[in-house]
Amino acid sequence: MKELLLTILISYHFAQCFSSPLQKCNDWGFNPSTLSCETCQLLPSTPSTLITECQTCCQKFILNNPKETIYKSAILVATSNRGDGDLNDFLEKDWDALVDRKGDNLLRTPPYVYSPPVVYFFNEWVDGEKVVKSYQDFERVVNMADEEVGIGGWKRDDIRELLEAYIMDE
Repeated sequence: MKELLLTILISYHFAQCFSSPLQKCNDWGFNPSTLSCETCQLLPSTPSTLITECQTCCQKFILNNPKETIYKSAILVATSNRGDGDLNDFLEKDWDALVDRKGDNLLRTPPYVYSPPVVYFFNEWVDGEKVVKSYQDFERVVNMADEEVGIGGWKRDDIRELLEAYIMDE
């Protein structure tokens, strides 16, 4: 009986260690795609794990006052054909129309940059000519980003809505 209990306990601990962050957030009752970090500050201070869990799951770019979230430009880091069907659909079907609307405010990274899908938002305009010259220039520019949002695993519509809502039109 002790062996069975120990096996169950070890299995549970192993599953907890390797479950995805999204799954953990869902288990805790938080939805990371809509949870603002400002909301975590409104939670009661006890139990203390509640605030820690909330801060683990929240998105800094989601503000309770959306007027503050309009950025002048953004850089999308996304390499096609990385097995993310929704991201590939977005790049194939929505990207060009979005760039037509946003103009030089929306940039896509050059092909030599490989990283998980992410959007870097800037309160100032980013010069695309400087970003594409070299990887060092790219690194320097993204280190100046005002906000960074990982979009790996996001649905096509959510990616489009994020970029439409948070980047000013040309």
